[in-house]
Amino acid sequence: MTTTQTIEKVIPSPLERGLENISYSLVPLVPLAVKPNHITWIGFGASAFAALSFYLASFNHIWLLVAVVAIVAHLILDALDGAVARQRNQTSKAGFFLDLFLDCLAFVLIPVGIYFSSFAPLNIVAANAITYPLHSMLLLHWVHLRNKWIFPIIGPCEAHLGYIAMAILTFFWKGDVLTVWHYTFDWFDLIALVVTPLVLLEIFISAFKLLKELEASQ
Repeated sequence: MTTTQTIEKVIPSPLERGLENISYSLVPLVPLAVKPNHITWIGFGASAFAALSFYLASFNHIWLLVAVVAIVAHLILDALDGAVARQRNQTSKAGFFLDLFLDCLAFVLIPVGIYFSSFAPLNIVAANAITYPLHSMLLLHWVHLRNKWIFPIIGPCEAHLGYIAMAILTFFWKGDVLTVWHYTFDWFDLIALVVTPLVLLEIFISAFKLLKELEASQ
């Protein structure tokens, strides 16, 4: 993420902290002609290709593995753009906006790609598609009102790993995994049903904390 402001970053997720350290180690490998926004656009392209790959997996399951590669690429590039911007003093408000907007779009496209692949019903897809934009809206309020960048415990890194797990498990274990009360669930259903309520709970807890900080500061 890129901005000209000095913002306090709070990263409770050890996976997110590890990814950030890896992204800084990759900065020397990025040519000087490549700007942070270039990386952001390439990363978004990887997420769009992941969504397309999930759809194509309906016709050939090998595309599930292609989706895994695309998601890994998006995961790395999504952290690398901010690392390059900070290390090379190329932060900007435009970059901050572009990164956040394309991230939101990416986390809508991937569930839509999954839905059109028939791996998950519309209600599961819809629940996943709204959680990241909702978190981003709350994040912007933290930045604007408290000058804090609050990463969630179950954040982008964990979301990427969830999609990777869905794809790999489905590749090796196709079809329904569990039946409860005449409802059948595959890996996409099961992982989404476990993770989505936890993400929503964390969003509401973060919103409550922000409200309390704002009330205390008045």
